[in-house]
Amino acid sequence: MSSSDKKAVAVVGLNGELGKPTLLALTSPQFKEYYKFPIRAITTSNNKFDEFSDSEVSYHKVDYSDESSLVSAFNGVDVVIDLGTRGNTESLIAAAAKAGVKLFFPTVYTPNYGPEKNDYPNLLGFKNVFHDDRLKCVHLKVGWFADWVICKPPVLFLSLEPNHAVRVGDGNIEIPVTFVSDIGKSLASLAHHPPAQLPEKVCIQGDAYTQNELFKLYEQVKGVKLIVEERSHDTQSQIAAEADKKQNINIIDFMNVVTATMTSPKRNYIDYNKGEGAKLVNPGIFEWKKIVPEAKKAWSKEK
Repeated sequence: MSSSDKKAVAVVGLNGELGKPTLLALTSPQFKEYYKFPIRAITTSNNKFDEFSDSEVSYHKVDYSDESSLVSAFNGVDVVIDLGTRGNTESLIAAAAKAGVKLFFPTVYTPNYGPEKNDYPNLLGFKNVFHDDRLKCVHLKVGWFADWVICKPPVLFLSLEPNHAVRVGDGNIEIPVTFVSDIGKSLASLAHHPPAQLPEKVCIQGDAYTQNELFKLYEQVKGVKLIVEERSHDTQSQIAAEADKKQNINIIDFMNVVTATMTSPKRNYIDYNKGEGAKLVNPGIFEWKKIVPEAKKAWSKEK
């Protein structure tokens, strides 16, 4: 690839869970031939990652409330990958458009919620579609973060009590998940394409799991017996509706809402990794991480 065809990329929002994985993907042997270096890391602090040399990543400090600083940071950039908080996305898009950026990835890395999203307007009422006629916005929709399912027991079990779990329905509903490292690779894979060739929404998932599958694996690896509460889909929906009304929520409230949508009979996003989005992102470039071997590895280390 000639140097004139390589894309200049800016990454915004380094301190979240996707910051380092995305930079690692962009600078990896799999994708680095597509990009101009250094990658611009846009930050409001002076934090830097030790993993990257100055020739790989350069850091640009900005003030989100000052559009001129954002425009300056984006000048000469072809692609902006937004990994920060949603409250800044519209300002970032406006600044990117003024700087002449052609492709923008908004920070909407959630499952592809269908009509069930409207049942929970407080916790899931965030804006998840962004558009600007001056540039192309591509929305990457992903499965639930697999890293959370493995490393944060309340996410998997819907309980803060050790060795307690909640099973919704028969426990055999497949729930889509994607590891954050694979989300980073997906962004690196998409970002080099001509904007006109990209759809406005790309849906991926790395894997899927059932509650029964991971509950059984957890018991085997940990040598424990889970105390499982059985819930119907209707009961889970009622609990989620009450959680959505709360002023102060905790992780269980949020996960009750997410689980209600994940197991909803109305949902429409399972197996979207088999669609056109998956072929576009990963036509045999990398192996999707699978949740069962990763969970087994992680839980074995915790013994």
